[in-house]
This record gives sequence, C-alpha cells and structure tokens, in this order.
Amino acid sequence: MNDQGAFEAGETAPIAATFPPTTVPAEVITPPAGSVAPVVPAFAPPTAAPVVTTPAGWYPLHGEQRYWDGLKWTEHRAPAALPAYQPVFQAPMVVTDARTNGAEVTIAWIITVLTLGYMLPWAIAATRGKSNSWAVGLVNFLLGWTFIGWVAALVMACTAHQVVFVQHRS
Repeated sequence: MNDQGAFEAGETAPIAATFPPTTVPAEVITPPAGSVAPVVPAFAPPTAAPVVTTPAGWYPLHGEQRYWDGLKWTEHRAPAALPAYQPVFQAPMVVTDARTNGAEVTIAWIITVLTLGYMLPWAIAATRGKSNSWAVGLVNFLLGWTFIGWVAALVMACTAHQVVFVQHRS
C-alpha cells in the first residue's frame, strides 16, 4: 500500500480474511404473534464479502520496514532487517593425502575374508585411503605371521593422514 492506503504492485503482507457478522432482518428473528417457531424466509440472505484485515505490525516495504496500523501505512519507518550472522572466523581448509581406490579396497577385503582376517590391517588402510596402504599390505604379508608384525601393520593403517597443505580462508 502507498501512503494513502492503496496497494501497489510487488507488495506482500500477511492477509487474514474475516467475515462481518451477518445481519438478519428483524421479521426473521421475531416470530409473529401466536406462533412458536420463527418464520424462515424461502431464501437465505446474501452473505457479505469477507473483509480483508491485516494485523498491525512491521512489514518489509521498498527495502525498509514500515508500520501497518491495521488500516493504512503509517509514517513510522525502520531500517531493513539485518542479514543473517556470518562468523568472522572460518576454519581453514585442510587437504590430506587420503585417496581411496575402489579396486584396491575390494581386493583387500576379499583377501582379508579369504585369509580369515590375516590381512585386516591392509583392508583397513585401503578403506581409509592411506597413501601407504601398499606398504601396510607388504608389512602385513611379510611380517604379519609374527604377532608384533601384524600389530605394527595395524598401527600403520590406523595412524592419522599426512597433511599436504592448509588453505586459510579470508
């Protein structure tokens, strides 16, 4: 709506429709003398069109907040709502050496199942995308028959990835 109360294109405000109370002629309400039931006309009285009322409040209009008093726009204005909060600090992007090869993971898990878990450290390293998964597999295969070699291969598979570079965001 403009300042005079007329609506302009592109304006939005919540609209609630209310219906005014229906007025019924007095002769319908009061029964004639000696009658028990009221006289009902053969036709229903026409219902009034709904009256559109928008609750009073602050609404966006032309890049600012305007106050609607329920009937027309007032002269009260406020700055537009602030944009959503954006933090000043953003975590840096860390790139590691993790890379996963689907064929290597599949072969590692098939061999692990066939060897009843003997090659489990290699399967874990391949699944995690460790850059040294082939070294883990080699240590596991050659020294895994000793319990210490198997545990060493498992530790190699479960260690953290190496950081390649860190990109700080501004």
